[in-house]
Amino acid sequence: MQILEFQPYAEHVRLVWRWWSHIAIERGRPPRRGEVDPAAFLPALHKVWLVEWLAESDCFRYRLAGEDINRTHGFSLKGRTLEEVFPGPTRARIDAAWREVLGQPAISYQVGQIYLDGQTTRHGERLVLPLLDDRTKTAGYLLGITSHPKGLPEEEAVESLSLQPNFNHSFFSLKELLAKKA
Repeated sequence: MQILEFQPYAEHVRLVWRWWSHIAIERGRPPRRGEVDPAAFLPALHKVWLVEWLAESDCFRYRLAGEDINRTHGFSLKGRTLEEVFPGPTRARIDAAWREVLGQPAISYQVGQIYLDGQTTRHGERLVLPLLDDRTKTAGYLLGITSHPKGLPEEEAVESLSLQPNFNHSFFSLKELLAKKA
């Protein structure tokens, strides 16, 4: 599958993907934090979350989370660190995936089982996209959307995406997307 053929299953996820990929292709880089236009994906805001990488404390902090995300966790994520939200093994998997998204930068996609903490398993679809920090011009934020629609394919369908799997995540490089611009 080519990256430009990639189409998430849920309409909410597709809205965010179309907004983000349009800017990335048009400008030759991920969107900057200040360029995020919530009106472009307004129907999806209740499923969207924004996380900032804090280099000085080597952690991720939620800057906002939609109502569906907060309801799933049973509390508001705003202002909380990844460590405050997720238990050890789950946190380690998420931290590794998010560092890969910022480090390459890359796009992370999950479908099927997207959450497992020893007590709770959730199925759905998750897309995590890098955003550039307005000041440093490097990837410093993650824009994510998590959806739990019915009728998603089984986990094995992730393999059919021909993307590199890692911790039930599929990553694809931003370089591949930008190379398609020409």
